[in-house]
Amino acid sequence: MNKKKDRLDEYIKYEMSGKGKLLLIVILFFLWLTFSHNLFVMLIFFGATIIISILLTIYELIFYHDIYKE
Repeated sequence: MNKKKDRLDEYIKYEMSGKGKLLLIVILFFLWLTFSHNLFVMLIFFGATIIISILLTIYELIFYHDIYKE
C-alpha cells in the first residue's frame, strides 16, 4: 500500500512538471510577441520552444518511464 502511495506522489509531482513546460512555452511565446520585429527572430523563438519541449519530454520518458508503466 505504501509503495502505491509513493508512486502516486511521484506521478503527481512529475505530472506537475507538465505545467512547468506549459509555463515555459507561454513565457517564450510572450518574449516572441515582444521581440518579433522580423521573421528571423520569430523563427528563433519558435524553434527554441519546440526544441526545449522535445528535450524535456525525452528527459521525462528516459528517467521516469517506470512511473508511467503502472
